[in-house]
Parts: sequence; C-alpha cells; structure tokens
Amino acid sequence: KEKMHEKKYIVILEKIVGLYKDYEHEKLKEISGAEIDKLLKDTEDYLKRLKELKEQIEKRTHEKVIEEIHKDTFGLLKTMFGNKSQTELVDEFEKQLVKKGKLAPNSLRILKDIISARAEFKKGKSSSHKVEEARRNASILINDLIEYNQRCEIANKK
Repeated sequence: KEKMHEKKYIVILEKIVGLYKDYEHEKLKEISGAEIDKLLKDTEDYLKRLKELKEQIEKRTHEKVIEEIHKDTFGLLKTMFGNKSQTELVDEFEKQLVKKGKLAPNSLRILKDIISARAEFKKGKSSSHKVEEARRNASILINDLIEYNQRCEIANKK
C-alpha cells in the first residue's frame, strides 16, 4: 500500500511461498543444497529488510503523532489567546491559566514536554517511550483546555 517494499523482496517472498506450496501439494520432492543455501541467504536479506522497514514505519508514525499533538495543542491555545508565536502562547498560558490557579502547574510542564518532544524528534533523538508519554500527557492537557474553555463559555452565557 505504501510502496515501501522493493520488488527484490517481493520476488523473494513469492519464491519462498511458491516453494512451500509446491512442497505442501507434493509437487516438489527434493531440493538441492545450493538452492537451500541461496534461499537461506535470501531469507536473511528479507528479514533484515523487514527490520529496517519496521523502524521506518515506526519513525513515520511517531512523526505523525508528534506533529498532530503539537498542532492540536497549539491550535487550542491560539483559539484561546489569539494568533501568537509559540513562546508568547506558552507565556500567556502560564500567566493566564497556571499562575491564576485555573489549571494545575503540571499543565505547564506537560506543555513544555510537548515542545521538547517535538524538538528532540526533529533532531532524531526521540524514543518511542518519549513519544508515547507526550501523547498521553497531551491528551490530558487538551482535555483540560477544552473543559476550561467550556466552563468559560457557560460562565459568559449566564
């Protein structure tokens, strides 16, 4: 689907599956030692490529998760405080919500963790653990921001 698998590896897989099917249906009775050696070498190459492919897919997924978290969080903050830079939004968040006791101080730490997780990922230093922690914490922060926004809207209607 993603066209990340090269033709060479598809041919190797098709060949091995074909040989297995021939053996299973008793069309293949014996195989030479040279052919087995070639199949083993091809299998090692294929497995090595699968490991690389897994790492590529994980990296791509983590990138999507980090960017989505960052976009969602700062989208909410821009809605609340206006279209300002990231640093100004963090300062406003701290002044308006954390220091006034409307959100827990933990929220500021989560926001800074989201920023650092994105920066680390862009440098290529981020781990899957760090990405997952940022995702979990971001969902907590986003829920808190949405809840706060809803409370403000209800208070303004009264």
